[in-house]
Amino acid sequence: MDKVQAFVESGKPEDLEGCTREELKQIVGKCGIRVKASKVAGMKDEILRQLRAKSEAAEQGAQKGAEVERRTMALEQGETVPTGKVEVRTSDENEVGKEKEKTRIRELELEQEKEKEKTRLEVEKVKTRLEVEKEKERTKQMQIEANRTLAE
Repeated sequence: MDKVQAFVESGKPEDLEGCTREELKQIVGKCGIRVKASKVAGMKDEILRQLRAKSEAAEQGAQKGAEVERRTMALEQGETVPTGKVEVRTSDENEVGKEKEKTRIRELELEQEKEKEKTRLEVEKVKTRLEVEKEKERTKQMQIEANRTLAE
C-alpha cells in the first residue's frame, strides 16, 4: 500500500513520515482540506492540525446529541432541567418555561443534525475522491496493458 493510501485509511501521524511534497499534496486533496505551507514539515503539521480540528468538531456534535437526549428524557419525566442561567421547573403551572425548553432542545437537535450532515458530506467527498483516484489508476493500468499488447 502506498503512503498516501496508508495515511488516508489510518490517519496516523507516523504514516506521514517520509512522504514527499507530492504525496502530501495528494493527501490534502483526498482529505478535503487546504494547506498554505509549502515546506514538507509545515504541510505535515497543517494536515494533522486540520484533521484534528475536524475530528473535534465531530466529537462536539456527538456531545450535543447526548445533551439533547438527556434533556428530552428529563423533560418527559417532569424533572428540573437547567437552561444555563436559570432552572425551569417543567410542570403544569409553568407551561411557558416548558415550551422554551422544548424549543431549545429542538434547536440543539437541528444543530446536531447539521453537524452530522456536514461530517457525512465530508466523508462522502473523501470517498468519492478515493474512488476517482482508483478509477484513474485502473484506467492507467488498462492503457499500459493495451500499449503492451500493441507493442507485441
